[in-house]
Amino acid sequence: MLLFSLSVSVLGGCGADAGEGSGANAAIPAEKGEAMHVVFERSGGFAGITRTARLDSGSLTPDAQAELSALIDQADFFELPAQILSDPPIPDDFLYSIEIDAGDGPWTVVTSDIAMPDQLRPLVEWLTNTAR
Repeated sequence: MLLFSLSVSVLGGCGADAGEGSGANAAIPAEKGEAMHVVFERSGGFAGITRTARLDSGSLTPDAQAELSALIDQADFFELPAQILSDPPIPDDFLYSIEIDAGDGPWTVVTSDIAMPDQLRPLVEWLTNTAR
């Protein structure tokens, strides 16, 4: 089940902390059949509107579950640093906060369009489309 809300806010933090958090997350991806909880937020841009989506993998079709799991694995999400941001921040850049709880507690990655690593982009695109 997806829940949507719109509000106006700005994600905190600026500057790239590429080494911070890298590999420090002890979260382990959920075992097959175990639900993952995802909170995705996109904010910023010219209008400064925030879009938030919350989903449980158990509410997705089996194909969508497999795709989400593959995208998380492809991004090596649980090994990414907590913040991947431009320094200095880029005006009107979209900021993304992705929190995934795969059973061992949540791991959150905050990034921007400009600073986002290529390996994370397919997951962000999938979550953006799902949040519509």
